Amino acid sequence: MDLENILNTVQPFLVLFVALLAAFLTATWISVVIWVFRDIRSRTRDVFAQVLGTLMVLIFFPLFPLPGLMLYFILRPRETLAEVYERQLEEE
Repeated sequence: MDLENILNTVQPFLVLFVALLAAFLTATWISVVIWVFRDIRSRTRDVFAQVLGTLMVLIFFPLFPLPGLMLYFILRPRETLAEVYERQLEEE
């Protein structure tokens, strides 16, 4: 078998692998953006912060593996709105 014949045999598998990898990464990217949007909505009522947090992950996630998500984890509010409400009720 020569090299050209081997490459012709392997090429469909490589194309399928790359297509499946691209589909997986796209699905991961979309699910992370949706999760961040839902998480930031539960943590603040500020629309600017919601848009900024979502756009941060939307823009930085596909370019690099995880810096947008890590930056979101660092900058997001610590408590959810429900936790703040419960703490205020306990204080009263």
